[in-house]
Amino acid sequence: MSTFGRISIFNSSIPGWKTSRREPVWLKQPKTPTPGTISLLPKVDFDHALAIDKDYVLNLMAATHNCLKNFQGPIEFGSFLLMKKLGEGGYGVTFKAIDMRDGKARVVKVPLRFEELNFQALREEGQKSLVSGSLDGEVITVKEMGDVNGIPYISMRLIDGHNLFEVMLLNGGSLPLKRSLETMIGLCESAEHYHALGVIHRDIKPENIMIGNDTKVVLIDPGLCAVESEANGFAGTPKYASPEQARGDQLSPRSEVFTLGVILFEILTGNHPFESYTLTDLLNKIQNKEPDFSLLPQKTREQKQLLYLLKRALAKDPKCRTSSVAGLRGQLEIILKNLP
Repeated sequence: MSTFGRISIFNSSIPGWKTSRREPVWLKQPKTPTPGTISLLPKVDFDHALAIDKDYVLNLMAATHNCLKNFQGPIEFGSFLLMKKLGEGGYGVTFKAIDMRDGKARVVKVPLRFEELNFQALREEGQKSLVSGSLDGEVITVKEMGDVNGIPYISMRLIDGHNLFEVMLLNGGSLPLKRSLETMIGLCESAEHYHALGVIHRDIKPENIMIGNDTKVVLIDPGLCAVESEANGFAGTPKYASPEQARGDQLSPRSEVFTLGVILFEILTGNHPFESYTLTDLLNKIQNKEPDFSLLPQKTREQKQLLYLLKRALAKDPKCRTSSVAGLRGQLEIILKNLP
């Protein structure tokens, strides 16, 4: 068996590996690629390599993950050419990529963390955490899942446009009433597709809401999705958690009605309904404090209807909320229709 930087003579049977006792060429490359160049990661038959040389495979996984995490330039990653880092969250890193098999633009997501121990389980767990269930269609945009050098990934359709967080920034932190309603109606429609499959998204937030150049609203990044019966324990972004999510309790579609209420409050007022400076204070407010509804205008009939809708959506007890995202969408459509 080999140690780091040395290859056993038996590795000649592994496709893509050099038969040498010297350090392989790729290990001599910088840990991060030079900007403006393409870094070619080594291509091996991972499962074959795993059965022959565990230590070398661990180094291969670590080097591949390090190259992705410290991305500085285009990287050839399996069948994808990673062109640009789009973002990094608590659970993964996303890249704009070109699928070299068909030349189409894609989004590729890989896990953020890497553990040397139990790496075979990490591959399986990583794929499950990146995408759950059999998801398909125009709204849930997963195209493919697999792994490169043991690092799991999912690829998704690239949507031209901006996420809701960016749109809010471009508009001074909030949106006009009509546009807010139109955006939320589109978001509800997108969330309904998940719920129709019995899936809870668990990470609805402005950064995961894409507004295409055609104004279509798409809820992306199903990395934390879970079937409803298994949607318990805390997962997601604390700022947009429901009270039951903050407690780690069982979730339901009504949990995401609450999250949508938080987002609607935010895009209408430019303020988060549970603004806090610490995580403990945030979770306490979500579970026990009422938002400052005085921030919402309450002059017209439509504004008063919207206030009532928000109070129901943000109820602490799930049983007191609007029963479904479809029901929330229906109420929003009525208010939009009656706007002068």
